[in-house]
Amino acid sequence: MSQNDMNGKSMQHINLWKHTKQVSEVIPDRDAVIWGEGRRSYSELMERSENIAKYLVHNKMGCFQERSDLRNHESGQDHVAIYLYNGPEYVETMLACFGSRTAPMNVNYRYVATELKYILEKSAAKVIVYDARFSKNLAEIRDELPDLKILIEVGGDGVCKLEGAISYEEILELSFTDTLLPNQQPEDLAIIFTGGTTGMPKAVMWQQADLWNVMIGSAHPVDGTKFSDLDELKEIAKKKSYRVMCIPPMMHLTGFSLVQMALSAGVTVVFPKHPEHLDPAAIWRAVEQEKVSLVCTIGNAMAEPLLRELERAESEKKAYDITSLFAFVNGGAAMGEKVRNTLLEKLPETAIITDGVGSTEGGKQLMTVFSRKKKSSDVIKYRANTNCRILSTDCSRVLNSEDKEEGWLASVGTLPLGYLNEENKSRETFPVIHGIRYSIPGDKAKYVDGQVVLLGRDSVTINSGGEKIFAEEVEMAILNHPDVKDVVVAGRPSERWGSEVVAIVSVNRPVDPKNILAACEMKIARYKLPKEIIFVEKIERGPNGKADYKWAKRIVQAANSEKQ
Repeated sequence: MSQNDMNGKSMQHINLWKHTKQVSEVIPDRDAVIWGEGRRSYSELMERSENIAKYLVHNKMGCFQERSDLRNHESGQDHVAIYLYNGPEYVETMLACFGSRTAPMNVNYRYVATELKYILEKSAAKVIVYDARFSKNLAEIRDELPDLKILIEVGGDGVCKLEGAISYEEILELSFTDTLLPNQQPEDLAIIFTGGTTGMPKAVMWQQADLWNVMIGSAHPVDGTKFSDLDELKEIAKKKSYRVMCIPPMMHLTGFSLVQMALSAGVTVVFPKHPEHLDPAAIWRAVEQEKVSLVCTIGNAMAEPLLRELERAESEKKAYDITSLFAFVNGGAAMGEKVRNTLLEKLPETAIITDGVGSTEGGKQLMTVFSRKKKSSDVIKYRANTNCRILSTDCSRVLNSEDKEEGWLASVGTLPLGYLNEENKSRETFPVIHGIRYSIPGDKAKYVDGQVVLLGRDSVTINSGGEKIFAEEVEMAILNHPDVKDVVVAGRPSERWGSEVVAIVSVNRPVDPKNILAACEMKIARYKLPKEIIFVEKIERGPNGKADYKWAKRIVQAANSEKQ
């Protein structure tokens, strides 16, 4: 790996196990992870992680072919599927993989058995670390997965629910004094499956050093303090103690990267007490009790319930003490203007909201910051990071800030290797254009006043009468109505238009669809307005907060069938 990317940015040749271990040695007694009433110090976290790592090594799991001998879509490491809710075991397993030179890979805990089988087969996972509550799902497909050699069960009553599995806590009681960990490398992998909200999930292969440099680079992840090397970061970690609340699931890149960045800087990670569902009251109590500095969320699906809880507590004169909070970080899905501006009024006066845009394939690309002095408008303009580009729709040239046309949002510089075992798809998403390698995950964008306006994912674009309509743009407009709680937009066939817009909406109280359309007209052109609004009690979203467009299409199809 090069020490400097094409932008001249300083790069750290880092292995995540080695660096986190070194950080733990300078702050051994500091809390590393807090969940509910539970606490684990940095020294405890690393000790437990090392035992899990040695168990994997003892069972012949690790790296069997070095990176230099492989093509970009190939892996030379054994893969460990992590099928857990957020919690200390997830963090320990992630670190254990780094320590054993196995590659951790995320599993969506909402998958049904057939989806789970697809992921485990696609990745050829050798090991799975799973919550006992998911054992029934795993049992349905266990016999169809010959590559799966080791099953490690977390939780339960101490007796494994699946035959042949070993209890996580039992491993921690074993002794591996004669087992040595391998020499970990910066090129070792972390495998992040995409959410699969529009198609089948794909396994993105990040080298650890590359992922770390894209996500943290040369600035402290909480307060932005600059550092030149890892020794300087360790010194900063000794002097500065922060706590961050990680609400997004770690099986999503937002949560995974936040936790790893935090541990790299000696920051304490606070998980919600009930990670299996969103509990706003418990989250704000933890922010208050633990003096959290930064809260991380994904879009309206998480931010809106948190806002409502602040309003409820305030109305009952039981407001939470959140004066420790100076940053509210949103990523992975857009936060609506109404929620963002109202939330700013509830946060401490000096607090900011940062709204970032990125992808599993491209890392962080866009960022904008909001404060009480600079509130958001209906069209958000993002500042492009140094790795961000917009390519023309035919990928023949890089657009500049004066160009008015829309194009593909792209990343350059430090990128993932590609998709696991998908050579052709890797070539499509990570093309080399005029000698430069790009990542083009599929989002459209354009320049406005020198900044970037994100248009939306091309895979959920609706072509109506020759006009392209981005689902996300219509969703943001509908959220402008004060009684709309959540929305997802999909297209359906139309004899007249080819395709037309349909909105699936959940509301706080009954609303006349005409009123929603009137609110939309203030934000978008009339041809983009929904031809129909379908009301549902709840919008189906993934645990990462992203809209499930496959579910939305099924709802639209079902509504059409009822009419026929």
